[in-house]
Amino acid sequence: MTQLTLDNCDQEPIHTPGSIQPNGVLLGFALNGDLLYFSENAASFLGNIPSSALTRQHLETLPGAAEFILQYLEEARNGQAILITHELKAIDHKVYDLVMHIYADIVIAEFEIRSQTDDDTISFSVKVQKALNVIRQQKTIAAVMQSAANEIRNITGFDRVMSYVFHQDDSGHIVAESKRGDLDPLVNRHYPASDIPPQARRLYIENTLRLISDVSSKPVPVLSLGPQPLLDMSHCILRSVSPIHIEYLQNMGVEASMSISIVVNGRLWGLIACHHMSAKQVPYSIRMAGDVLCQILGSTVNQLETKAAADQKVLTSAERAQLSLKLVNSEDYVQDLLESAASLKKIIPADAVLITFNGRVNPLEVSPELANELIPWLDSLTEDYFQFSSIQEAPHFFSTWGNGLTGALGFSIDKNDRSWIIYLRLEKVHTISWSGFPEKEYKVGPLGIRLTPRGSFDEWKQTIKGQCEVWTQTEIFLAKDLQLDLLKITNAKSAENNRLRTQLMAILGHDLRDPLNSISMANQFLEREEGSSKMRARIKSSTGRMSRLITDVMDMAKLQGGVGLKVYPIETNLAALLNEMIEENRVGYPNSEIISDIFDIVTVVDPDRISQVIANLISNARHHGELGTPIKVSLQKKAEVIMLAVRNKGTEIEPELTRILFDPFKRLSKQNDRNKTGMGLGLYISNQIMKAHNGEIIYTYDSENGEVVFTLKLAANN
Repeated sequence: MTQLTLDNCDQEPIHTPGSIQPNGVLLGFALNGDLLYFSENAASFLGNIPSSALTRQHLETLPGAAEFILQYLEEARNGQAILITHELKAIDHKVYDLVMHIYADIVIAEFEIRSQTDDDTISFSVKVQKALNVIRQQKTIAAVMQSAANEIRNITGFDRVMSYVFHQDDSGHIVAESKRGDLDPLVNRHYPASDIPPQARRLYIENTLRLISDVSSKPVPVLSLGPQPLLDMSHCILRSVSPIHIEYLQNMGVEASMSISIVVNGRLWGLIACHHMSAKQVPYSIRMAGDVLCQILGSTVNQLETKAAADQKVLTSAERAQLSLKLVNSEDYVQDLLESAASLKKIIPADAVLITFNGRVNPLEVSPELANELIPWLDSLTEDYFQFSSIQEAPHFFSTWGNGLTGALGFSIDKNDRSWIIYLRLEKVHTISWSGFPEKEYKVGPLGIRLTPRGSFDEWKQTIKGQCEVWTQTEIFLAKDLQLDLLKITNAKSAENNRLRTQLMAILGHDLRDPLNSISMANQFLEREEGSSKMRARIKSSTGRMSRLITDVMDMAKLQGGVGLKVYPIETNLAALLNEMIEENRVGYPNSEIISDIFDIVTVVDPDRISQVIANLISNARHHGELGTPIKVSLQKKAEVIMLAVRNKGTEIEPELTRILFDPFKRLSKQNDRNKTGMGLGLYISNQIMKAHNGEIIYTYDSENGEVVFTLKLAANN
């Protein structure tokens, strides 16, 4: 059996139904006046309808109708046509509302039969004015929605009027109602998003008022003169109703309905839904008054939401300003940022805040395992902002390590330094009252399996798990503002630090050369003297270390200044180069054992720069490897790739450190007494040298042998 879907609902062409409701007539004209479309009942209501171009002699049973349409056609040809209405009296004394609009170059004239007397229609104007005043006086959205339900029911006379608000997932619930006393209350009932398919949601925004005067009535077909595409009736007041929606209303016991959209900033924010238990025709003028009320309602809601957002911004502005001032004046920006979780939670409520900066994290408010999983996931994001409010939306590792955290709102404050602020919220278990079981059902009908609306709307409670309190639009706006604040501060701090760092490195590199040369010359002098071997060895070791530091500083200055590291490739015997460096290490560090496995390989590289990389890797292995264990060096070629590996016994590097392994100025060896003076530049510069050779350095851990492994990879070019 084919998998069941909602295609027969959310792809239904409800804007081109091919028929109208029977309480009126429809005509559709080309701009030149030729009749293209007409409802099947047109002649019985209007008399003589044209077979081609409309003239004043047509539509004789409704005096003035042809004249109004011809005038509107002229305005349409001049680009001046807007939706317009006229009241017409037929020769049988019936009153019609003529409503005309233009859509896709088709002038559509709809004649709706008015069922109420003039006195009934006139009396509502007082009610409308009262309703406007009542709605405008309300100070909260809840009060506005209740007032709207009360006043629209008072104006229209429906048995039940409900104020309905949509959520971010397009589901919604009834927040207020005004009803006949014998009807069951529906306030706080929820309705799934699938009750309003996407194309219906679009029509609710385009055509904000919809009346179904008699659910049980039979639609009237719309015919065409000659072959024509189906008429787009998106803006028609008489457009017939989807059979699925008719069945939905009948299952609720509703015989007439009216909906008025509440649109805020172009978004379907809510609906006023009106139900009547018998057929009910509401005059067009009264419906339009309701539509105007809902436009005022939308404007009022927007003002109240804007005010609430502004009030929340004011409440948090002092905390934002205080945090910004603290970070701007901070002497240790990163540390102060990492300790700002409490301040950040005063700006946007959350159960935890995770702050990352270049692989470092704040004192954890979450499990270390979650932090270790979250940081590389952040590195994979292409956007600088994300949010989710349920475990279903969250990355998979939240289920394992989240400890009840199911929602997050995060934003980057420096993509280069992999710096993020992530707000986290715990699961909030709650119960929802649905109006009937929310899932759609399928039944077999005459044409096979089809979607059916709910047959029961009895209250159905569901316990919702795996969701946190949803991030509000105001909180999202606050996050964007906070992101902008911190981006400015971070960028300013980074620019200043880079400037000072580059300047310092250039000064150090230049000013230390001369005294170093003097020390070296003094050492050469001492070599001629007897009895100074220990002093000479100490001076030689210190000057060698100092020379390497200065070389690193000079290289770093070039990289930070954007100059880059120049390489001068020549044909080089890597095996000879490596053996020479191993021998130098054995002489300089006789207590350090090196085991080599080297194949003879000749390629084109910069020998001085490659020597610099190898020296760094061997030095790291000597400083970080277990004492008394050998360093292993191998050189081989596999599938046209040269691989040079340096191994040492040791513990695996922690995951949070591997992410910054090749970054400058990291200090991985603070607790290592054998490398207290390391500046954290060696691997960074070595990696840059390998990149200049179109190669790479890879860190791995050989758990079987307990060995840390750094491997150089170069393409063989001989």
